[in-house]
Amino acid sequence: MDKNKIHVVKRNGSREVVTPERIKERLQGLTEGLNTTYINLDIVTAKVCKGIYDGVTTEILDNLSAETSAYMSIVHPDYSKLAARIVISNLHKKTNDSFLATAEKLFNYKDKAGNKSFSHQNLFINKQL
Repeated sequence: MDKNKIHVVKRNGSREVVTPERIKERLQGLTEGLNTTYINLDIVTAKVCKGIYDGVTTEILDNLSAETSAYMSIVHPDYSKLAARIVISNLHKKTNDSFLATAEKLFNYKDKAGNKSFSHQNLFINKQL
């Protein structure tokens, strides 16, 4: 591993050298239908690169990209659309593709104290109110 390069930790745990080109490529895929006359991905990429460090996660990179794009919406409103697309894309990557698996995970979720967040008893009580 090259110690002079900055690495990003991918969602699967592997490490990869992060480059401005790769960040721009990720953003480019989310600009379809936006006014690219006003959307300057080089500026967004440069600002994102200023905030990265070795070991940064792809999720943090996505958040930084979204925040940067949202801030730049003062230049053109399509930057806010780009920010929203980045956030949605990030959420899609964090969410199970199966609706049933997601619903079961939410149904069986327990808080830090070990309490279920949903139970049939709570559902019954809420129906009575």
